[in-house]
Amino acid sequence: MFSLNTCLKKKIYKRRKVKVKINGTVWGRESALKTVMGNTKILKAIIKSFVVDMPARIEALGAAINRKDIKQRCRLAH
Repeated sequence: MFSLNTCLKKKIYKRRKVKVKINGTVWGRESALKTVMGNTKILKAIIKSFVVDMPARIEALGAAINRKDIKQRCRLAH
């Protein structure tokens, strides 16, 4: 099990199965749990999705910036 920060630093997101420990180091744990009505399974699924998807989105955003593609930048940034 890894914290979100560890996953991003060590690029663990490239593995198929990612286990995320909810410890609130990088973000507000209580606020996030409140958003999902205390359901840690849903929160972990959201975090896993972020850890897996975000690096590719950041890379695509960088490419869009380099191409000066404003529409794609807006799409990827939101």
